[in-house]
This record gives sequence, C-alpha cells and structure tokens, in this order.
Amino acid sequence: MILEGADLFVSRPAGLAVFSPAAPLCASIDASCPLFTKAGADFPLTVQAACWVSDGDADFSDNPVTPNFQQTPITLSAALLAPSPGVAGTLAIANAGVAAADAGSVTLNQQYSEVGVIRIDANAGNYLGTGDLLGSTLPLGRFSPDAGLSGPAGQPVHLHG
Repeated sequence: MILEGADLFVSRPAGLAVFSPAAPLCASIDASCPLFTKAGADFPLTVQAACWVSDGDADFSDNPVTPNFQQTPITLSAALLAPSPGVAGTLAIANAGVAAADAGSVTLNQQYSEVGVIRIDANAGNYLGTGDLLGSTLPLGRFSPDAGLSGPAGQPVHLHG
C-alpha cells in the first residue's frame, strides 16, 4: 500500500521488546530453571521498539526494530514470579531512555538485587498521544545468592528465596 498526500501521522511501535540476550529459557518458573546469574551481578537487558509483524504476536523480541523510535523515560520494574512467598528485589536501573542515535534499541547493564525468577516490565508512557507503550520480558532467572556479599562487620548476608 502506498500512502499519498501530505498529512501528518504517528507511526506507533507494536510494543516494547524487553529481553536479555544472555538469559536461558526459564519456562518452569521455579528452582529447576538453569542458573542465569548471581543477585547483584550485571546482566544485559535490551529494550527496543518493535514493529508489528502479525496479530496475536506476544513475543516482540524477534520482531524488526522501529529505527526512528525515541522516548525518555522508559520506566523499568521487576515482578517476583518465584519463589512464593519470596522477597522482591530492586533493579539497579529503574528508568531508561532510547535516544535518536540508538536507532530504536538500547542495551543496559542491569542488576537485580534478590534471588529467584522475575519478569521485567517496561512502560514508555503515553507515546505521542497514542496510549501507553508497554513490554515485558519472559521469565528471567534463576538469580542465585552471591556468596561474596557480606554485611556489617563481615557478617554473611542471607538473601531470601
């Protein structure tokens, strides 16, 4: 289809692809998931504007990138999926941005402070008046305790989970 004319319009990404290219599949969402990384350790987290490919597409991580997308801030939050009950941790980077020079995709050195399996949600807010632009990772984990962490006076830190 060819659009003719000089009208202004907004091209909106289908959603945000949020994923860690280093993360193993964690379909069981429990302690049987393969080790991903230690709590508090750096891991790559990519946030990119995804083009629409087909109806019902729930995983945008393999969709083409919308190269002209730019938005700041993009709020990042973590939801604890396992263990239940467990202690929810925090992300080191709670706000990200995609600049024009990023061509629609940015990869961060993210950290998560606790053990378990999580989902990371991204919200770019009301994108150019078209409504909230959202995305989520598949389950990420398993984050394990970091035996090298120590508390006050060298006491070991006991991470919950």
